[in-house]
Order: sequence, then structure tokens, then C-alpha cells
Amino acid sequence: MALPSTDATADDDVRARHSRLIHACLSIDLEVGVDDGRIHRVAAVTGDGTQSLSLSGGAAQALQRLDRLAGGFRYLVGHTSRPSTAPT
Repeated sequence: MALPSTDATADDDVRARHSRLIHACLSIDLEVGVDDGRIHRVAAVTGDGTQSLSLSGGAAQALQRLDRLAGGFRYLVGHTSRPSTAPT
């Protein structure tokens, strides 16, 4: 019969799961013009902060670099709170 977890053991388990999740995530931000609907800026950062990408102009090249960076991650995360006010 297994012994019940102590608070320290439970905390360690939560930290370990959190670390695995963070290392599996890539956070992405695409700035899209309100007027033209085109991508003007691309940014991304790995969950652990060890790699990042920030590009403007040349959406096709930026998206190719983003695709290469994203290939090793299980989860891609981002958000949109309102349309970008990026100049068009």
C-alpha cells in the first residue's frame, strides 16, 4: 500500500509538471493590420525563455522562421485581445 503524499512531495510533483508544460510551449504574437489584414510583425518566445524571434516586414520569411522554431514544441499559445493598430 502506497503512503499518502506529503505536502512537499505534492509540491515537487506540481513543479515537475509545470516545468514539463513550460518547456513544451511556444508563445506566439502576430501583429495584423486593421485595415489590410496583413501580418506586419511576428514574435515568439519559448516557454523557458531560451529562444525568441521578433521580425517585422517580409511576412513569408518571418512565418518560415516561426515554423522552423515551432516544430519542436507540443503547444503553441497566443492571444488576441483586439485588432492590432500596426500601421498598414
